[in-house]
Amino acid sequence: MGTRYIPHILYSTAIVSLSMNLIALRNDHTEQRNRLLAQVSVLTSLQSALASQHPDMTEVERLRKLAGVRKAEFQAIQPIKWKDVLFGGSRKLPPMTEAQEREEISKIMAELGIKFEADSDSS
Repeated sequence: MGTRYIPHILYSTAIVSLSMNLIALRNDHTEQRNRLLAQVSVLTSLQSALASQHPDMTEVERLRKLAGVRKAEFQAIQPIKWKDVLFGGSRKLPPMTEAQEREEISKIMAELGIKFEADSDSS
């Protein structure tokens, strides 16, 4: 008797899930559009400041930082090998010192609610 409602429950769950995802996407797009419009406004101010005869370099630097314009920071793009795609990439993480490892472990343990003493030595 209760099994006849299962399709309706699945359909309503799917519709609610789709509508929630669409609302989240719409909010994300609106936020991104507003952010880009603000950046365009700052960049036009930067353009007018640079077009003037004697631009104030502190103002230009402030506008550059506000707009998020950085000096060229490009990384060389390395091709991805099929071996890395199929068997997992060989991601190289920067080496960590013992103090950084202990700090990271203590953060994770604190999130889990487990007491961890980073300075305890068994010697």
